[in-house]
Amino acid sequence: MASNQGPSWKNPGAGGQKPANASRRPWQPSNKQVAGGGAIDPRSRFRKRLLAAGGTGAILIGLVILVIWLWKPPKQPALALIAPDTTVSLSGSANVYGTNGAKAFAEWAGQGKDRPRIIGDGVSTSRDAWKAQTAKINEKSVILYFAAHGAADRDGPYLWMTPNDATSVADLQKLPVKEILQRLAELPAEKNKLVIFDATQIAANWAQGFLHNDFARALKTLDAEIEKIPNLVVICASDDDQRSWTSEEWRQTIFGHFVNQGVRGAVGKDHPRITAAVLFDYLKREVGNWARANRDAEQSPILLPTQSGKARSEALEIVSIDPGAYQAPAVSTAPGNSFSVPADLKTAWETADKLSRGTPPPETAAPQVWRTYLDTLMRWEHFARAGAGTEAIQRQAEAHERELRRSLFDADPACLANSLEVAPAFGITLPELDAGRFREIWDPLPGK
Repeated sequence: MASNQGPSWKNPGAGGQKPANASRRPWQPSNKQVAGGGAIDPRSRFRKRLLAAGGTGAILIGLVILVIWLWKPPKQPALALIAPDTTVSLSGSANVYGTNGAKAFAEWAGQGKDRPRIIGDGVSTSRDAWKAQTAKINEKSVILYFAAHGAADRDGPYLWMTPNDATSVADLQKLPVKEILQRLAELPAEKNKLVIFDATQIAANWAQGFLHNDFARALKTLDAEIEKIPNLVVICASDDDQRSWTSEEWRQTIFGHFVNQGVRGAVGKDHPRITAAVLFDYLKREVGNWARANRDAEQSPILLPTQSGKARSEALEIVSIDPGAYQAPAVSTAPGNSFSVPADLKTAWETADKLSRGTPPPETAAPQVWRTYLDTLMRWEHFARAGAGTEAIQRQAEAHERELRRSLFDADPACLANSLEVAPAFGITLPELDAGRFREIWDPLPGK
């Protein structure tokens, strides 16, 4: 019987012992000492492989999430643009530069499906139409852009929404900011809300009852009320005691101009998705630089609410763009640089000059009509320089001119016989006084 201790047929020289590395190939490592260190633990090698696989998987998952985030269709906001039409009415200050900015915003938004959806038919001129329009939106976010002259009274800040057919100033033309906030508070809490005010163009207007524009200061007093409305962000064109300057070159307020450039991609190539925070930072930098360089003045847009406005604005996406596609317009191509006085406007001013030298002078014969005529010519030129339509204001000026050319009196005024000064003042030439009649009046009565 063969002994168990005999030599193995696989390894005759090893007796009954199994060779240590019988199951390993020469190129495989063993558990014995290797050059330079201790033994290799198979479990350690497995853990390393597991960690490497886990890290690779995490990186792949992160890349997938990043690609989805970059390529997922953004949820574009709804956009309401409000600017009163002051084409004809002289009751309020002209708002053509603010309106031009709103129209440019509307034009840009209407050029693609990846941009904000305009509520209604472009720029609304109505005081209240935007209220009903915002009640029907399904978008996650809503933007209200108000380009109207603002001021403040004891009830707080307000906007002048003067209708185009207004003949006088009335409190019903005011749109209080509190009324806007009240409407936004009625929207769902989860809806993001952005309100942009371009409301400080004019520093004062005695006809409308304010000698200093305190809109921005009064707006800041509503900070607590703005804070209470969930997800509401407010951007105002300027801070206390500042103006929203206009640019005749760009034919917009400079704030409106940079709003339009910002949403097109001027904010920088690092922002494929433009949030309210990104836009505000861009506006604060560019508007301030322009005002200091071109008006030697400060204009610093403000963001409300002060406590949570920054965080809220970072969560509010305005548009997704291709940041590399933006091309800044050259200053030399600004539309206002090529302005020349239209021939019909030049003729109208020449006519006004002739009328001013007439007898009787128009400011004496028909002071109200004359003042209205000159104001209308000024509004006509203002609109022409801003590139706005002038047909309606031109017809109004021509009507005033015809009125001034008509015969001012069907008969001599009753006061003509009361003073020697009246006839020259009204351009009336009196007939020569009969010498006999004069002596009858001048000479003393007989016996006196």
